[in-house]
Amino acid sequence: ESHASRAAERRAAIEDRLADHRERMASRAAQLRDRLADFKDRRKATLVERINNVLTMINEKRTDAMRRHLERMSELLDKLQERVDNKVAQGQDGTAANQAIASASASIASASAAVDAQALKDYNIEVSSESAVREDSKEARDALHDDLQGVRRLVVAAKQAVANAIRVAATTLGGIGEGSQEATEGGSQ
Repeated sequence: ESHASRAAERRAAIEDRLADHRERMASRAAQLRDRLADFKDRRKATLVERINNVLTMINEKRTDAMRRHLERMSELLDKLQERVDNKVAQGQDGTAANQAIASASASIASASAAVDAQALKDYNIEVSSESAVREDSKEARDALHDDLQGVRRLVVAAKQAVANAIRVAATTLGGIGEGSQEATEGGSQ
């Protein structure tokens, strides 16, 4: 099964879950608006609603960006695997490179699962009272920030694992660009 078809299936499943999540979020936002309607200070109510929308938007944009980065890393890893396979077919030992690729692939899978889980998290502000709304907003913002930082660390670890796999393949196989490129071009003629 190719990377493109796996990615398309995964994206479709994620979009289904995100659609369900957006419906729940809209319901929670409506509940928040009802609670804010009781506020005496209209400016404060408007501000809380805007902050709530911004938190949701930030989570969506950051998780989408992380998902794109992970897909790109996965594509790079697939290309690296092809080149390593070509070197192995030429009689070289690709054990270390294959181990590094497997490790990077596991790191990408772990980060992808964390990004998917993060995309489904809810950061609607839980309004306890009008006087405590500032603390409630800060609590939601801090939770979003901490969660995004944790997921970002996993994405960075995946990126480092991919870089390591490239480095290991290049050093153990004596360069992965030249010989394998000729082999793929020569094989297609």
